[in-house]
Amino acid sequence: MTYYHHFKYEIFNVVYDQIIVEMNNHFAERSTNLLRCNACLDPRNSFAHYDTSKILELAGIIKMTSPHMKFYTLEIKLTYSLVK
Repeated sequence: MTYYHHFKYEIFNVVYDQIIVEMNNHFAERSTNLLRCNACLDPRNSFAHYDTSKILELAGIIKMTSPHMKFYTLEIKLTYSLVK
């Protein structure tokens, strides 16, 4: 076992796991889900992380807070914009 192996797998991964657990405990599940949905709108690399299902999920979250908005054609528009 090399020093690098020891550092990477026995120290780094343990610390990384502790950070993940702390972040999961710190943020509510709804906030984390909102961040994941927003991440698909990142314009870097020509919207490489674009995901229609995440955008529709985000629209559902917005619909819960703004019921007066109309989302019934959103899926069709998103699919068309992806093809175009």
